[in-house]
Amino acid sequence: MVTTEEMAFVEVYLFTGLNEALWYREGGGLPRTLLVGDLVRIPLLRRTELGVVASVGEEIPEEIEPGKIRDVIELVQNTPVLSPKLLELAKWMHLYYAASMESILETMIPASVRRGMKEKIRILLKIGDKLT
Repeated sequence: MVTTEEMAFVEVYLFTGLNEALWYREGGGLPRTLLVGDLVRIPLLRRTELGVVASVGEEIPEEIEPGKIRDVIELVQNTPVLSPKLLELAKWMHLYYAASMESILETMIPASVRRGMKEKIRILLKIGDKLT
C-alpha cells in the first residue's frame, strides 16, 4: 500500500457496469469528509457517473499511481445511502451469487435516491391533554 500525507482516498463502486471498484481522491469542495456508503458523483473518462464509497483511507494499492487519481466531484446525499453492514452484504452477494455490483447496488438503493431526491422530513404531532 502507498500512503500519502493528508490526502484521503476513497474506493468507489460505480453504477456503470464495471465489476470492480475504482480509486478517487476526496475533493476539496465537498461539504464534509466522505464516509463508507456515501453516494458520490465522480469523473469517468469524459462524463460523470454515480458511485457508492466502499472504503475511505490514506492508503491506496501500490499499483495505482497517486498522481493519476482524480477527485470526487460531488456528494449526492447528505447522509450515507448504505450502512457499512449493507455494503458488506452487497459484497457477499456479489461473490456468492456472481451478480454484478451494479445490479446489487441498484436493487439496494432506490432509483429516486440515485437521481438525487432530497431527504424527506416528517413532523409528528402528539395530541396531549387540554391546558386549563
